[in-house]
Amino acid sequence: MHRALIASPTAQRNLVLFLLLAVAMACWALILGQGGGGPGVDMAMASPTMGLPATAFLTMWVTMMVAMMFPTAAPMILTFHRIESAKRARGEAFVSTWLFAAGYTLIWAAAGVAAYYGAVTAEAVATCTGLSAAMAARIGGALVIAAGLYQLTPLKNVCLSKCRSPIGFILTSWRGGSLGALRMGLLHGGSCFGCCWLLMVVLFPLGIMNLAAMALITLIIFAEKSLAWKRVTAYGTAAALVIYGLVVVAAPRALPTFAAPGPATAMPGMAKPEIVEPPVPAAMPMGMSGGAPRRGAVVLSGAFVVAIDGPAASGKGTLARRLAKRFGLAHLDTGALYRATALLVLDSGGDAADPAAAEAAARRVGAQLLADPRLRDEAVTRASSVVAAIPAVRRALLEFQRGFAARPPAAARGAVLDGRDIGSVVCPQADIKLFVTAATEVRARRRLDELRARGTPAIYEEVLQELRERDTRDAGREVAPMTAAPGAVVIDTTALDADMALARASDIVARALAGSR
Repeated sequence: MHRALIASPTAQRNLVLFLLLAVAMACWALILGQGGGGPGVDMAMASPTMGLPATAFLTMWVTMMVAMMFPTAAPMILTFHRIESAKRARGEAFVSTWLFAAGYTLIWAAAGVAAYYGAVTAEAVATCTGLSAAMAARIGGALVIAAGLYQLTPLKNVCLSKCRSPIGFILTSWRGGSLGALRMGLLHGGSCFGCCWLLMVVLFPLGIMNLAAMALITLIIFAEKSLAWKRVTAYGTAAALVIYGLVVVAAPRALPTFAAPGPATAMPGMAKPEIVEPPVPAAMPMGMSGGAPRRGAVVLSGAFVVAIDGPAASGKGTLARRLAKRFGLAHLDTGALYRATALLVLDSGGDAADPAAAEAAARRVGAQLLADPRLRDEAVTRASSVVAAIPAVRRALLEFQRGFAARPPAAARGAVLDGRDIGSVVCPQADIKLFVTAATEVRARRRLDELRARGTPAIYEEVLQELRERDTRDAGREVAPMTAAPGAVVIDTTALDADMALARASDIVARALAGSR
């Protein structure tokens, strides 16, 4: 009796429906657990790629599409399942429903690839052109308007008609066999993509993991595919999107991802930056720089601190130096302090893993030692990661770092510090916090190029393994682990060169100081 019940068409249909909804709900739960934002998304979510490398972005994208599209695709998937179940009951050859679903999902995965590289390109163009926050928001508003107008186009109507009529699609597009099922899934996924692609594009200006926006778009797609009032739904959705888009164009702050200064970056009472050319101070040791901006640099009219964190070879050091020069700030490479500590331990014949020896060395670190060229030796680099994991060493160097931030040398008006725990431990009240990252493979290639440029023999696989081990040590240490501080803006340099990264960081600093124009 039980076997007969499970084998009945109704029971099978209910099981497939349950599985579809369960997978969709699991994806919604995963998105929520990963920090899907509400209407007020943070700066990391405001970034079109969220600072993710391509693989991570694609995984997140497919999860989103399953969560949003599987419930609306359920009628078509169930129709396909009913036909194949009837074949199975008659003893005929049949194919799994999940092949059809796989074809459907492949279309949205391909859309994710296009979305990622489109977003990377858009970010690069915005950075190179110095696009203001207000103009970026207005472009987002224009996309919302375009999505509204698309609701009324013939192409939208053609694609939607295929999605609204599963039987009609079956009659006109049926293909037999496993490859036929996969092809049908691709065809139906293509129709759904043609129907909804601009609604998905709208997620970028609204916040790629903005849960409220995702839920609203899911409801719109469900309504236009399922409700009887097709024209009412189309015109209502179009009107709402166009009106909201016009509001954003007129008032950019109405967009959730509008990049105005937030609590972590706002500097109340600070005047608009001014262009000055102060005298150039004396040269400073390696690892420290400061004071004199280049000609035409922006100089702050009040002291502030920029905290930059990130893994090795992410580009944070280069960014910190150039950012300090542009804004006329002192710069401290805090990693140089740990390198100096490691160098003193090694010079004395000690063991970098010995807490007592490492702490004693840390208390002897001075500014002049930061100019020693041996700080970049590979042995010192490896030992620096070891001493940095010792709590006593971090405590010994903490006062030096905080003192530099509070009292920058060379009469600088502020300081830029880069390391791995600046925003979270050293300067948790920093005015601006950045977390600079990049894909591990890209960082390994950069480190390899750096080593070879210095004439140091190196093998890519070994460099990659060393970086992975160092990331594990830095992120897993008990005291002050490497992490993005609360409120930090994530800058992924995987697809950015040094100039692009500088432009993006400079834009964040300038907006935080002067507000959007």
